[in-house]
Amino acid sequence: KNDISSYPQLVTPNKLHTAIYNMALDEMVNAVEPDTTLRTGKEWAGVWTRDVSYSIILSMAYLQPEASRISLMKKVDRAGKIIQDTGSGGAWPVSSDRMVWAIAAYEVYKVTGDKKWLEYIYDVIKKSIADDIEVVLSPSGLMKGETSFIDWREQSHPKWMQTVDVYGTEALGTNVVHATALDVVVKIANILGDKSGISYYGNLRDNLVKNINEKLWLDDKGYYGMYFYGRNYPIMNPRA
Repeated sequence: KNDISSYPQLVTPNKLHTAIYNMALDEMVNAVEPDTTLRTGKEWAGVWTRDVSYSIILSMAYLQPEASRISLMKKVDRAGKIIQDTGSGGAWPVSSDRMVWAIAAYEVYKVTGDKKWLEYIYDVIKKSIADDIEVVLSPSGLMKGETSFIDWREQSHPKWMQTVDVYGTEALGTNVVHATALDVVVKIANILGDKSGISYYGNLRDNLVKNINEKLWLDDKGYYGMYFYGRNYPIMNPRA
């Protein structure tokens, strides 16, 4: 239905493979709304932080850099902080994976090389991290909040859990999002020459990575557990 000639072309001996690739590009063009934002899905109007960020990380930063940039800007509030969409038990801090925005925003910079964009997202990311340190960082050294990526409650958290229990979980996916976002902000600080930022966010990143590796790794299983849960005496959910 759409002109896809400006996008990377794929030619293979397999007609079905080529057709599926072309259909994917066509669907991608269909997913760009009149306001140049990326539509989340058939039943979901508007821009959703988690969904659009993962799409941008996977390929949209390269294929649709301008739509990606505009979509990300829609998810910044008036205080200049990243907006957390609703999750299983509510928005931030029950769901706390909004920092995936930082990873996606840096992907856009890697494609465009836009220094003004880099300065803009640096400020947004720093403000958002400051809130997370106050509210989401657990005494254990891990970040609290609902699982990321597998974000439907039925897929990740048992029915008996109340909102406070979902908030209290220390999930692998969400912690990896935070660790990667901290790594991104260190890279931005390095590009912008902010030595204090390199040191401060570098220490936060290193401590979080250390805690992920020490506390979520299961020696007997040979993989990382899904999350810690429980109010007074947290235990590990050994699912992967």
